[in-house]
Amino acid sequence: MVADGCEGIVYWMSRDSRVQDNWAFLFAQKLALKNEVPLHVCFCLIAKYLDASVRQFHFLLKGLEKVAAECKKLNISFHLLEGSGAE
Repeated sequence: MVADGCEGIVYWMSRDSRVQDNWAFLFAQKLALKNEVPLHVCFCLIAKYLDASVRQFHFLLKGLEKVAAECKKLNISFHLLEGSGAE
């Protein structure tokens, strides 16, 4: 399932911005452990996402801080990126 020479697994976090009870995250983590490569969690922050209010973005960022802290405890890299994946 993973290409030869793979240097890491990327989990592109979008809807489920949490580590616990996140089946896609758990699958990516299992894949990384099985192949003995690092796991990288990426979240793209889009400034105009669904015309979200400042309050909604504040809530999102607080949640992402928790995700980053949990990833750090698990020795997993967390990357907060700006813009969409196409950029």
